[in-house]
Amino acid sequence: MTLPTKIYTAKEVAKEVERARQRGKMVGWVQGGGAVIIGGIALQLLGWIPAIAIVGLVVWVLYKLISGPGDEPTEG
Repeated sequence: MTLPTKIYTAKEVAKEVERARQRGKMVGWVQGGGAVIIGGIALQLLGWIPAIAIVGLVVWVLYKLISGPGDEPTEG
């Protein structure tokens, strides 16, 4: 059996959790900013109508994936 090399106190754990939260927020902001920039570039290249069609298609596919198969009518 291997034991941990260091025993953490509650204060150290709380500090690490807070550090992880801050890093997660920063990663989220970077990802969101990247999505906005890439979306803007795509919108400039494609134009409004294809971009709206693509967004609509993605939303429809996500809806179908989330909603499940649904109730299909049974025959006779």
